[in-house]
Amino acid sequence: MNDYRYWLCMNEKKLRGCFFSDPDFGFYFFTEPTSLDLSWNRFVDLTIHQQKVTVCSNSTNHFEVYRLEQNGQKVYAFALVEKWLMPTLQYLTFDDLSSSGIGLSSEELLKLFAQICILPTGNFVVGNVQDYITVVERMIRPYPNQEFFFRGHYSYKYALIPSLYRKKQYYEHENFMYMDFKTQFYNELSDKKYIEILTTMQHYKMPTRLLDTTSNPLVALYMACDKPVGDKKGTLPIGEVIVMHEERKNVKYSDSNAVTLLASLAVLETNY
Repeated sequence: MNDYRYWLCMNEKKLRGCFFSDPDFGFYFFTEPTSLDLSWNRFVDLTIHQQKVTVCSNSTNHFEVYRLEQNGQKVYAFALVEKWLMPTLQYLTFDDLSSSGIGLSSEELLKLFAQICILPTGNFVVGNVQDYITVVERMIRPYPNQEFFFRGHYSYKYALIPSLYRKKQYYEHENFMYMDFKTQFYNELSDKKYIEILTTMQHYKMPTRLLDTTSNPLVALYMACDKPVGDKKGTLPIGEVIVMHEERKNVKYSDSNAVTLLASLAVLETNY
């Protein structure tokens, strides 16, 4: 498969390339692997006309240049610095970029993203545990009076919603699932609070209105790297850790009235 649809033109030199767009990773132009050692400043301006991409000095399209070198071959990536919409462009997504004519495996692409670290979207990409810890510390430091929570999941494409709301038949029958579960384990749950029953359901993989988080960023990192049971796809996943923070005075605990009221919604017949 060959998806080099554009030409990068630099004086007498020309390289084939393709555009890449993803809501989380941003917008890039990748060149084909080349032995050319091209020297640019950190930032360049590109103009696009039909299938021709030209490096110039008077364009409003500002890109940051990165280079990935592998076995003597180099791939140049131009990361868009500012938000820019070009609806007429043909571009790839991360899912098909590694299998296209770009000549990079998923692992090599992740190395490139790890070099970039801060993406144009404001997200971070890390390639090892030490970099991850550094990024977390950098995020926490400006908020000494806030409580931080972390959620890790196996794919950056997963939606940040409780399992109950991922299928219509779940939230339409929440009260039936709740009461049936409590009946099945009546001896263990008869004297438990609403939130305790919901957390038990969550533990046994039942759909609930709860969303698992942790105060330990390393636990979240483990969950982001943990392959789900039954996932036999050969592609390299891109896990994600989402960081949330809140004023400590606003954090509610399991014995609070607010938690009790919200957890009790599970027994109501009307969907909330």
